[in-house]
Parts: sequence; C-alpha cells; structure tokens
Amino acid sequence: MAAVPALRLRGMPQPRPRLVYGLFCVFGISSWITVNGVFAQLPLLAERQPEGEPSPPPAPSPLSQLATLTLGLGAGWALGSQLGLVVQLANLGPALYIFLRRCAPRTAPTVSMTIFAILCCSVLSMLGLSLYWQRTSLIGGTERSWAVLLFTFLSAAADCTSSVVYWPFAGTFLPRYISGLAVGEGLSGVVAALLSQLQYATDFGFGPSAYFAALAAAVGCSAVAFWCLEHLDACALVRRSSLLSNMFLAQNKGRCVVRSGRARGRPARPTWRGASRCARRTRCSCSPPRGRPPSTATGRRVGRSSSCCASR
Repeated sequence: MAAVPALRLRGMPQPRPRLVYGLFCVFGISSWITVNGVFAQLPLLAERQPEGEPSPPPAPSPLSQLATLTLGLGAGWALGSQLGLVVQLANLGPALYIFLRRCAPRTAPTVSMTIFAILCCSVLSMLGLSLYWQRTSLIGGTERSWAVLLFTFLSAAADCTSSVVYWPFAGTFLPRYISGLAVGEGLSGVVAALLSQLQYATDFGFGPSAYFAALAAAVGCSAVAFWCLEHLDACALVRRSSLLSNMFLAQNKGRCVVRSGRARGRPARPTWRGASRCARRTRCSCSPPRGRPPSTATGRRVGRSSSCCASR
C-alpha cells in the first residue's frame, strides 16, 4: 500500500502512530498476564495450600529417590500439576468461540464484544483470587483449593481465547501496529515476574492478595487501552477500513479522484480504489454501469445517483 501523505487540515484529527503503537503494547499485556501471574505465585501458594502439605509417602523406589535427590520434587508440587491440568482444560474457551463463529455466525459475538468479555473475565478472576485464594473444601475426602483452581480456570479460558481474538482485531489496523501486540504479549510475562520479585523486596513486600489485585489493575489498564483503540479518532484514522476514505476525501474536498489512462490505452480508473462505496450503493464515475464507458476526471454523475458518491 502506498504511503498516504499526512494532512494538516484545520479541525481534522491527525493520526498518532506512536500513541497507537503504545496502546497496542498496553493492550497486549492482558493476553497472558493472569496465567503467568498465577504460576509466579506458585511457591507461595504451595506453602499455604493443602496440596502443598507433605503427605505420608509410599514405599520409596529407586526412581523416586533419584528424582527427589536430583530435582527436589516432592508432594508440594501437587498444586502445580493440578494448575497445569486446569490451564489445558481452559482451551475449551477458544474451541467454543470457533464453533460459534463457524456454525452460528449470526448469533456469535463480535470480536469487540468477545474482547470486552475476555477483559472482564480476567479482571473478575484476579479479584476473586485476591479475595478467596485461601478458601478450601473437602472434595472426595481430600481438602482441595477450589478457589485457586476455579479462578485459574476462568483466567486461563480468557487468555487462551485471546490468542484467537486479539490478532484479528489487530488485523483491522495497518501492519506496522501488529508488532505492538506481539511486544505486549511478551511483556505480559515480564510484568508478572516483576510484580513477583517486588514481593521479596524489603520495602515493597506484600502477600498474594495484593499481588492478584495488582494483576487486576494491570488488566484494567489494558481494557482502557482497548477502549482508546476502539473510540479515539487518532486510532480510527489508521484502521484499514477508514484510512483511505477519511484522508483522501479530506485531501480532495469531497471530490472523487479519477485518473485517466486513455493515453496509455487503458480505461480510466479511480486513484482511490477504496472510495468505491458507490459500487455497492450508487452509480457514479467511480463505478460506471456495465456496457457504458467510464467518465473522465470530472467526477460528474453517470448513473442514477444525484451526485458523486465520494461527496457524501
């Protein structure tokens, strides 16, 4: 796509590439920050949850003794294995979304609605962990950390679904901004690790409740970035669907630009191909009727419409 010159028209919002790129970075942080944060808290959770308490070991075997001596694995890692299983089961989220999009496209939620639901689910799951991470119950005669497993499943379902929703949303913008989403996804693990390291600092030590609340605040910042990408005029100008229409119409003051190619033996065609909304609604010089020659670069009416479509 050819580069579009920047316009400096009075009263017209201007695109801000750096702002849009930064918003994509902040928005991408919400992709996997919750799951990374839960596993970053695993050492503290294993110490305080019943799955981390050592149980009477069975008769030792040479293989188990070797694993204990070399890797230090013990009964305290039971919670980690359960969380890993929960995260894998959360892949039902993207499978359900794809099923709805394929089998019931009319009733399936839009991409924007799905992203909003993902962000809300992530925030609520982190707030739930912040308040109820110590809750346990007897399940099958064994005490289980149902709150940690339940809210981890909800957050993992949201993160797994983000992998099939965030990228189509980024595809509605220019290709240069897609890398911002990738940078944000990479920063999701960095932010979770930095918050985990602050727990061990002398001046900023805090428990799991404050940690999960901080993760909820981080996802909230991503939600604000998503709202800005959806509604700010500076972000709308760099979308694929509206970039050419907004800028070329302003540059030519509502006139449809047609480049004549008769000198080269080719029929006339519009310089701005994206401007031919008239091809679906009206008839003008951008979309001449079949069997009739196209008009010259005057932008005059050819078909039934009363004026050129670009002037609307």
